[in-house]
Amino acid sequence: MQNVKYTYCPDCDSLHPRNWYSRRGCEMCGKEFVSIVVKRTIFGQLMYALDAVAFVLIALYAAYYQFNSDWASFFSVISPDTATILIFALIVLSFVCVYIDITKTTVIAQEKADIIRRNRPAHKIQR
Repeated sequence: MQNVKYTYCPDCDSLHPRNWYSRRGCEMCGKEFVSIVVKRTIFGQLMYALDAVAFVLIALYAAYYQFNSDWASFFSVISPDTATILIFALIVLSFVCVYIDITKTTVIAQEKADIIRRNRPAHKIQR
């Protein structure tokens, strides 16, 4: 199961998803941040599965309707319009799943940031 990484800066009290190009310092103030790792929820895994199914359907669609491949002839059972609607529905459902996943992982990361905030000495917190 993949993890989602967040950065928490105790100095400016900001929590952000960590970018792959993240620098060593906080994006807001440039000071040192704490990395918070949260396990991806089932909705994140479902997003990947829906994307994979949509990709397979797009490949079958192209193979049958564009290249007239015999090995994809079973795809002729559904109409091109139905296939297109199904592919877009899978992609939209994938967007919904990733939104729910990000929302849930952000809440968990915020709880971990709250623990860090409570354990930090009061004189070091600047706002």
